[in-house]
Amino acid sequence: MKKIRLDSYRDVTISDEGYELLLAIVHAHKVCDTCREPYSTDFPQVHGNLCLACFQKKYASKELTYIGELSRDQEGDTTHMFIDKNGYIHTTATGSEQDPYKSTFQTLMYWCFPVPKFVEIDGRQVELSTWQWSIYGDVKKNSVLYIEYDTRSSDTKPIAFLTTKNGDTELFNRRRGRHRKLYLEAKAKLEATKDSHGEYHVNGHTVYGLYPAYIYEGIAELASAENDQKEQKNLL
Repeated sequence: MKKIRLDSYRDVTISDEGYELLLAIVHAHKVCDTCREPYSTDFPQVHGNLCLACFQKKYASKELTYIGELSRDQEGDTTHMFIDKNGYIHTTATGSEQDPYKSTFQTLMYWCFPVPKFVEIDGRQVELSTWQWSIYGDVKKNSVLYIEYDTRSSDTKPIAFLTTKNGDTELFNRRRGRHRKLYLEAKAKLEATKDSHGEYHVNGHTVYGLYPAYIYEGIAELASAENDQKEQKNLL
């Protein structure tokens, strides 16, 4: 048996069979809450009670382009994917009224950058979730990105990796070998942009400090150049 409520009616208990019939009627007659049009293949329900067209009007300022379905759960709620002008993936769900969620993990998946599932910390293997990643570098242009996982633990620093498109990941240690060289070179390139006012210039923007994020983006660019050169040699 199921207990339901229809508009101003009090709770009503119906049989499981009746509930299934009611669900079938609901799904067959759903319409967009804004335009009142039934959902279709071209304008599916993508967010709460909104069709694709009304969703894109509501969030026009985000400049999101629809990609398609990401997943569907057992209850029939569907998660949809959109991409913004910078190449980042945003997701929505038909069972949610929340604003589109900018997903770094799905962004990495879309652009074919692998993400590690485990890492060893203090001699023990730690599973990494899909929620706590940051990306440094241009997902549309770079072949290597600098990604960072925040453990949300007060006694553990974020863990960094280099991830290569259609390739592998490697734990990043800026104090050793090739990684130290990349870190120091990226830092030096940023320091070289400092002007007489003490301001730095990065990708056409003026910044006011030697912030780690800009160094990490520089590492991604340098590592990408190395990888691209290596790939080019392999083709010769």
